[in-house]
Amino acid sequence: MEEAEGLQIVKDFCGANEAITNMTANKELREHVATLIVKAKSLGGAKKKMEKVTQRIMDEYGLDKFNDLVPNKEGNLRDQTHPH
Repeated sequence: MEEAEGLQIVKDFCGANEAITNMTANKELREHVATLIVKAKSLGGAKKKMEKVTQRIMDEYGLDKFNDLVPNKEGNLRDQTHPH
């Protein structure tokens, strides 16, 4: 994400409460990036909301997979690829 161009803070992005993303300006970008923020009353509710947001983004931008950087036990980021 540090090399992404055109990042913006966007409220109510595809159902997320807020996002830092470059996906608003140009759907033809080679690399789309987004950090999504969702709020819910429970962790389970937040996970369900995140799934809906992710699916909406994939549908709107014609994406067939996404990568999700998550920390491992050592605190280093590892990449998970999710097909949809």
